[in-house]
Amino acid sequence: MDIKKKIVQFESHHLTFFLVLQIVFVIAIMLLVKPALLGYKFSKQFEEIGMSGGEYLKQMDEIKTQLAVSEATEQGCENSKENVLREIREERQNTEECKDDIQIIGAKLANLQNEFRLNMSITRENFIDNIQKNEAEARNLKLDNSRLEQNLKELAESSAKNICCKARVDDNSIDSYSIDNNKVVCGTARENTLVC
Repeated sequence: MDIKKKIVQFESHHLTFFLVLQIVFVIAIMLLVKPALLGYKFSKQFEEIGMSGGEYLKQMDEIKTQLAVSEATEQGCENSKENVLREIREERQNTEECKDDIQIIGAKLANLQNEFRLNMSITRENFIDNIQKNEAEARNLKLDNSRLEQNLKELAESSAKNICCKARVDDNSIDSYSIDNNKVVCGTARENTLVC
């Protein structure tokens, strides 16, 4: 019995070993055959498109180069876009600051205009008041001048009567007088008639 067991064990070990060996062999064949099949399949596809493998690889290299150039260009465009967007943001900020400055200046201008109008109104009223005061003073001065002239005329007549009437006693031809250089001059056919 022991021998039978050993034989069965030996055969089962061999069988297992044989199965594992077959699986490894099938996998090895698949690994070796698969690239050959893929190569065959690719060569058929190259024939269908009318290119050789070398031409295809060359074209792939050119496409890779073009792709790299396109990616670099795209990166440059992306950088340019970022710069433009940054500049736009800065300009928007500057525009907002300018709008704020314009509003502040507009408010200051409105205040200055209101101040100017108020000052002009006050100045106008003061100017009108001054003109009215000056006109009143001028009227008063005119009246005062008129009174002074009248008083001077009366004084001149009074002085002339005193002086010329006394002088007429000595000289009968004196019939009139005039005021020359602030002096009473008695005589004949002068400006003012002498009434004694």
